Amino acid sequence: MVEKYHKGMSMLCDVTVIGAGPSGCAVAREIARHGYTVTVLEEHGQIGKPVRCAGLVSPRAIKLAGVPQAVVLNRITGAQVFSPRGAHLQLSGPKEQAVVVDRSAFDRALAAQAEKAGAVFVYSARAARFERRGGVLVIRYARNGSEGEVKTRLLIGADGVNSAVAAWIGREPPVEQVRMFAAEAALRTAPETLGLVRVFLGQAIAPGWFGWIIPVSKDRARVGVGVARNGGLNVRAAFDRLCSAFPEHFAGLRLLQPTGGTVPLGLVRRSFADGVLLVGDAACQTKPLTGGGIYMGLLAAGIAARVAVRALKRGDLSASFLKAYQDEWHRKIADEIRFGMEQRSLYNRLDDAQIDMVLCFFNRPFWLGFALRFGDFDYHSWLGRKLWVLPAWLQQWAGHGNQDWAEN
Repeated sequence: MVEKYHKGMSMLCDVTVIGAGPSGCAVAREIARHGYTVTVLEEHGQIGKPVRCAGLVSPRAIKLAGVPQAVVLNRITGAQVFSPRGAHLQLSGPKEQAVVVDRSAFDRALAAQAEKAGAVFVYSARAARFERRGGVLVIRYARNGSEGEVKTRLLIGADGVNSAVAAWIGREPPVEQVRMFAAEAALRTAPETLGLVRVFLGQAIAPGWFGWIIPVSKDRARVGVGVARNGGLNVRAAFDRLCSAFPEHFAGLRLLQPTGGTVPLGLVRRSFADGVLLVGDAACQTKPLTGGGIYMGLLAAGIAARVAVRALKRGDLSASFLKAYQDEWHRKIADEIRFGMEQRSLYNRLDDAQIDMVLCFFNRPFWLGFALRFGDFDYHSWLGRKLWVLPAWLQQWAGHGNQDWAEN
């Protein structure tokens, strides 16, 4: 089928998905399971490469993806959070909060499921041009120095932060973008902290974001830093600054596979058009406080598949019908995105001294227990809304110094 497309036999398929990341593979899988013809155009030569994600997901996301437990490399029960002025706190308990996955294997498992359901993958195919012709959409793509064509009834853009499909339908730009440097690294982790992610805060080293160490095994970790503000700061320079600020945590570090990328943040209001849907990073379906997008993208992919199947059955691929997709995913996660963006705005107003004071304040048994009870890896608002007094408290703290609340 790949060669038929590429040699010019422009066959009409029901659905074409641009991008074979988790969201793209999941939506292709679900639509193909209903018997529709699905083509997936992937710009890279293989699934899961290059890796541009830390691979830290919730058990909920693993279940939603339906991938085998073999992709799980480590299980996370908590986090240590450090400020540049020496404050730190540790949140940990018996409950599994997240898992570290082999991202390449995770993506390959989803792609294998989609292929088993009947989806056809075309690799090394970069979508170059879109047009409407005779009631169908035509996608022209570049592949190995030449050009191919796919005709489709429905186009789904799962092509990431720089989505060509999103640009074609005029989706508004993200509210913010976070630039990241990350790497798989040789770095030893003590057995007693193997289940803990380390998070490093500081506006001087990671403006508007944070640095991280995610343990994969006792001698391997995923490390990185993000920059959301101060656009002139090179992300690799930010990572070097992070290592210098916390030398005891990065001692013996050896980078094995550096990577990077950009994460879009903020709620978009145009994830559909006539014959078109957007999922995953192409629709900015990411968590504003951590940048994670796998869970939200998978959730939206399931919704997109259900709406797509209904639209194909009715023969109505108009924007007015496909709007049901955006309505549903907004009901499920729009409030979460809005809440995260509000909390980002709050965090961005803090300087390093205030970040230090916040960590000191929350490093008490009452608040640590409170966070463990109500915190959720995917739904940050569940804890945040319990702390409804937090913005007023921060203003009071900044204005009056070290009031001593909740000592117990």
